[in-house]
Formats: sequence, structure tokens, C-alpha cells
Amino acid sequence: MRTKLAEQVFEEKKRLLLELSTMYADGAITEEEIEEMVGGKMAREMEFVKSKSRKSLKKGRRHADET
Repeated sequence: MRTKLAEQVFEEKKRLLLELSTMYADGAITEEEIEEMVGGKMAREMEFVKSKSRKSLKKGRRHADET
């Protein structure tokens, strides 16, 4: 019973963090708001993912323009 509940809590936490990340990437919430909600470490991780994603998109666009 406890294991099942822990799994459900973990899955809900992942879902909510994914939603926050999406909102942050879309500019709907700021890094400061993320920090207030989930802490500095998670905010830095989200910023890292956001910056890597943007760099990857830029490279992809450049490659598409070249071909």
C-alpha cells in the first residue's frame, strides 16, 4: 500500500515539474518564481535545459537553412 502511494506521489511530482518546466520555457513564469516554488537547484536545472534546448534549435535551423 505504501509503495503504491509513493509511486503515485512520485509520478504526480514528475508531472508537475514537467508542467512548470514547460511554463518556464514558454516564458509564462520567471526563474525567480520557479526558485520560490521548487528551490534554487531545480531552477538552475530548468535554466540549463532551457538554454541547451534553445542552442539545439538554433543549430537545427542553421542546418536546415544550409540544405
